[in-house]
Amino acid sequence: MRPRILLLSLSDWFGPTWLPHALQKAGFEVGLLGEPAGLLAQSSFIDYRFPLSIRHVRLGLLKNIMRVMTDFEPRPVLPCEEAAAVLLQNMATGWAGLHGGGLGCAGRCGSCRSRCRRPFASCCCAHWAMRAASRCGPTARRRAKLVEAMGVPSPPSMTVPYGQAAMRFADEHGWPVVLTRDERAGGVGAVMCRTREELHAAYATFTAEMDARPGLKTRLAQALWTVLTLYHLPGDLTVLPQDGPALSIEALVPGRMASHCVVAFEGRALGGLSAVAEVVHPEPLGTSTVVRLVQDAEMAGIARRLVARGGFTGFAGLDFVRDEANGKLWFRKFTPRPTPLAHLGHLAGGFVHGAAGRGDGGASGAAAGDEGDDGGAVSAGLDARPGCGGRGGGALGCAGG
Repeated sequence: MRPRILLLSLSDWFGPTWLPHALQKAGFEVGLLGEPAGLLAQSSFIDYRFPLSIRHVRLGLLKNIMRVMTDFEPRPVLPCEEAAAVLLQNMATGWAGLHGGGLGCAGRCGSCRSRCRRPFASCCCAHWAMRAASRCGPTARRRAKLVEAMGVPSPPSMTVPYGQAAMRFADEHGWPVVLTRDERAGGVGAVMCRTREELHAAYATFTAEMDARPGLKTRLAQALWTVLTLYHLPGDLTVLPQDGPALSIEALVPGRMASHCVVAFEGRALGGLSAVAEVVHPEPLGTSTVVRLVQDAEMAGIARRLVARGGFTGFAGLDFVRDEANGKLWFRKFTPRPTPLAHLGHLAGGFVHGAAGRGDGGASGAAAGDEGDDGGAVSAGLDARPGCGGRGGGALGCAGG
């Protein structure tokens, strides 16, 4: 029997559409838990489709998700975007401290509890990874402390409790600076500020958006569902709990944007792909629209250490900035989901293709071009393909995210 893998999708975008085909070639039975009319659901390489109402999920109705995970028994569960990754992390965190009813089938019986624990423990939402990946409150501090403890250079940054703190940071570390908020992707949610006036305007815009109350219809629906379920709804678990400031600021490091995508199983990096950005839109903090594949042992080594530290399983993307003046590599962000760069993996010999399935149902050896002890990011055959590898290779179009 082939090992099963479940894709959890809470938005309709093109990023993960390459995954079903690649995972089938790797030897998995692929299940999808998402909107039936979504783009990903139209793939012909999905073996099982489980309908999901995103609206109900955001209201805290998780019974359908729990039922699918219990009956389908996937290993692992792969989130397709940040909202899905946050949902899995919140469910895993809640499950760890749960002793009674509440989240769907939780607490019904001992057998149900043991069956549900497995996909949560192996899903792509290692607690530290999700909280380090975000830019909100104490999570940003934890990310900075973790990266600093590992000796990985990261731009100076801090959370922003109020506007004057951001101004003092910019005056201390120099202009320009980058103000960011939660759920940033492709440059959305990040603003470069060159002057105090620009920083003040960006701060005002972000705080106005975050302080905006949900509409009357949404509030009534939430209140109705809460009453009907006897106040057992956990709320919207697709967003991180805000136990601190939701904005952060960091010093702008000059250089070329770079990225690395990695696939891992239980903390072991199976393979990866490195690239530098040739074109970014919008400049200078937007998404990478044209990239050049490279072999970068330093990026691969950092990725391998990070996934090992968290026991990570699944796909992840790491963002860097390479200072072209001195070659120094700065780590910026960890994204615990498949990033669009991964769809270029076939140019490196097949990112997730190959033998899959150890005795425990994992994806051992599921990546051609495994990262060995030398930290190689892609297979040795990369440079053999014209325009695909090395610093002299051709540039490739890739919509980053």
